[in-house]
Amino acid sequence: MKTRAPALLVLAAALSALALLPLSAGSPDRSPFAFPVSTVTGWQDHTVERGSTREAVRQAMGEPSQRLSDDVWLYYGYHSEDLPVAQQMGCNAMLVTFARDKVVDLLFVNPRAATVVAANLKTKPAGLQVARQ
Repeated sequence: MKTRAPALLVLAAALSALALLPLSAGSPDRSPFAFPVSTVTGWQDHTVERGSTREAVRQAMGEPSQRLSDDVWLYYGYHSEDLPVAQQMGCNAMLVTFARDKVVDLLFVNPRAATVVAANLKTKPAGLQVARQ
């Protein structure tokens, strides 16, 4: 069975690991930064969390500013009041990753991280192939 979910989960995990980098790793303009969060509050105090459906995301946040793929949506104009370091690093966008029509990851990202994700999605193979020996 071919699926993009494993590749997307690996990509999201890699971006989540970026949040562990020391602040001296680079400037917010040139280095990708991502900060994982457990919930996001959208319009009319609707919340989105891991496990939320695509429809729940649409209701809470509207249509995405950009669709990096069918399963990776980007929303500009979001920020975290609880993560001041995310604001310092220019993370003003929310990256929402889906698998099987449910949210599997929520990340605040800066523009460079969004560019890296978009580039990786364009160059990654559509499916994961496993060979048995």
